Amino acid sequence: MKWEATQKISPSELVRRMLTNTRDTGEPVSRHTLRIVPVEKVSYAAVEDVVKAAKPLIDEAFPADCEKGKEKTFAVVFNSRANSSLRRSELVPALAALVPEPHKVELGKPDIVVLVEACKGVATIALVKDYYGLLKYNQRLLSMNEEERQAERARCMPPPVETDDTKDTKKDAEEKEEKEEKKEEAKE
Repeated sequence: MKWEATQKISPSELVRRMLTNTRDTGEPVSRHTLRIVPVEKVSYAAVEDVVKAAKPLIDEAFPADCEKGKEKTFAVVFNSRANSSLRRSELVPALAALVPEPHKVELGKPDIVVLVEACKGVATIALVKDYYGLLKYNQRLLSMNEEERQAERARCMPPPVETDDTKDTKKDAEEKEEKEEKKEEAKE
């Protein structure tokens, strides 16, 4: 690939288009990939280095002087593998502090996700759109239909654990049903 061609589209946008195509057609780009994670910046896995690498990306995506009504929402997602030096509790607030004031944190469905992946001594940074809409960039799940996704989630998710709260809720529901049944019987 020529250098000029790589400058026309960002890695995040390229991956987003690939995954959108997978979602729309149901055909994965490759059958040998699970997730496709874009990388826009690479740094040493230390809070100061990640913040320094992410600052230009955040400054470009979140202008401080945006018009009212054009504010963006964001979330910071941090994943770590074989790394004990980078702590989520330190990194997430440091990256969130880089985003200027008119923009807001939205953990449910943000406009942009600041995605940081740490593996051993390296951290990768990317700003991605539609992260949760594209199922956390999981290509395998995107290529499935909704019924297959539900079956996969049921297969992979452990059964819910009963706690005192859930037992109390079930007991209350049962008592309510018994009262309603008694009322119905009394009416008859």
